[in-house]
Amino acid sequence: MIRKLVRRTRSRGSIAVETALWIPFVFILFTGTVELGRITYTYYTLQKTLNSVARMVSTQPNINFCNPYDPTIQQIKMMAILSSSDANRSPSEQTNGLVANLTPEMIEVRAERYSRETGAITDCECVAAAGGCDASAGARGPDYVAVTIPDGYPMRLRIPGLSNQPIPLRPHVLVPYSGL
Repeated sequence: MIRKLVRRTRSRGSIAVETALWIPFVFILFTGTVELGRITYTYYTLQKTLNSVARMVSTQPNINFCNPYDPTIQQIKMMAILSSSDANRSPSEQTNGLVANLTPEMIEVRAERYSRETGAITDCECVAAAGGCDASAGARGPDYVAVTIPDGYPMRLRIPGLSNQPIPLRPHVLVPYSGL
């Protein structure tokens, strides 16, 4: 009887020690799964935002792709970021977008053209004499509109004990241009 009691006490002690050893691993595994979900959600939301910008820009006639501050492009970027048709919001309301800290300056819109000689898609020249893509100056429009975040959207992992270096998310969207 005493032997059974001693064995039962020892096994309880070893279960407590084993549980204490496994809890940090389970916690890190759970936290990593949550962080992976957060990064996936943010990347998907960025992809959808860039897709909205690309679709809206590709249907607008007479956009000056050679001017990165074209008012139409800037308004479309702001509408996509804020997820609203009202782009004239105050700066305090501009943080209510789908992705925190995403600004229009982070998004790059490029006009691209398909080259039949090389079979590749390349950036359009802004010189009208070279067959440029400035539709506002009367040139033939581009074949595609590319929207990217060239420097990446920085995401920081919130996992204790791991490096806190930001991970740059770089979504890319390419849609046919039909604005003319």
